Order: sequence, then C-alpha cells, then structure tokens
Amino acid sequence: MNIREEFEILSQKEYSFSLINEIVGLKSKCVQQSNMEFLYKCNLLISDIYIDQQNNQEALNLLLKDIKTIDQALFSNIYLNYLDRLIYLYI
Repeated sequence: MNIREEFEILSQKEYSFSLINEIVGLKSKCVQQSNMEFLYKCNLLISDIYIDQQNNQEALNLLLKDIKTIDQALFSNIYLNYLDRLIYLYI
C-alpha cells in the first residue's frame, strides 16, 4: 500500500489520541521516501485530532513549527490549510 492510500485510510478513522501513533508511523515512511506533501498532511491530520480533543496548545505548537519550513509556492493548498487552522485556533 502506498502513502496516499494509507493516508486516506487514516484520515477516515475516528479521531482519537491512539490514531496519532498510526499517523506517526506513516510520517516515518514519508521521511524515508522524502514525501514532504504527505508529511505536512499527516501533521495537519494530527493537528485536527488535537483540535477535536480540545488540546489546542499542542495543535498550535505543531502548526507553528511546520509553517516556518513549508514551501508556500510548492504546497500552496497545504499552506492555506495551515493558515486556516491557525486562524481558527487564535480566534
């Protein structure tokens, strides 16, 4: 199964802290294959879980860390998703 398929399966599961461990495993595969797109998408999914579970500070920390390194031109849609979540957290 490729990274895209694994991500789709994980993103359809019910949000829980235990799901984060599975996502971290997928993030490791993304790093091994230098797949930055799905690495950022995994972090977005983790931040969504934190937001859903009312752990907003952890979501904020994760998003702020990544937004400094993301290539805005290459990953413009992902960058906008990051901004969307940051605005939500700050409001």
